[in-house]
Amino acid sequence: LGQSALTMVWVDRKGTVTPLIPEKHAYNTVAVSPDGRRIAFGMESPEGAHVWIYEMERGALTRLTFEGAGNNMPVWTPDGKRIVYTSLSDRGVPNLYWKRADGAGETERLLDSTLGQYPYSFSPDGKILSTFERDPDTRWDIVMTRPSEKASKETFLKTPAIEGFPCFSSDGRWVAYVSDESGRFEVYVRAYPGPGGKWQVST
Repeated sequence: LGQSALTMVWVDRKGTVTPLIPEKHAYNTVAVSPDGRRIAFGMESPEGAHVWIYEMERGALTRLTFEGAGNNMPVWTPDGKRIVYTSLSDRGVPNLYWKRADGAGETERLLDSTLGQYPYSFSPDGKILSTFERDPDTRWDIVMTRPSEKASKETFLKTPAIEGFPCFSSDGRWVAYVSDESGRFEVYVRAYPGPGGKWQVST
């Protein structure tokens, strides 16, 4: 099947697959809301790549983004009120934006950067957003941003290796991420904000 013919499904711990949305579309980067009642996802359509929301109880599909291009990788804030996503900026690179999940209000740009940025997870208190950033010199690095403080970001991990997909633990004390520093991709854990070493948790 091509990307335009994908089915969104639930998979339980026993491996049972249940279709979620009947229609097939070019779905990607799916994110379930904190209350488990809504699903945000990127989707390709004739109008371009945009973020959509599916309400499971009503079976309603609503488009969230109407501006920009390459809208993708939605991440819910812990309170479920906003969604952060990446979109192509006027510089032609993916930057971070956010919008109210109910579609009200204007889209806000979180950072203006010449580097491609992709959101991944929030700290439990919603103050810090983990992202990974494309740097021509070091490939992919992990950067923390504070959405409430415009243009605020701090480097968490920057090495010659590829580092990405940084996920906060439920207590906010740890960050799990993927790195190819060993020559192949593995999952590691580091204390946040540090200091401390790292632990490889995959084999």
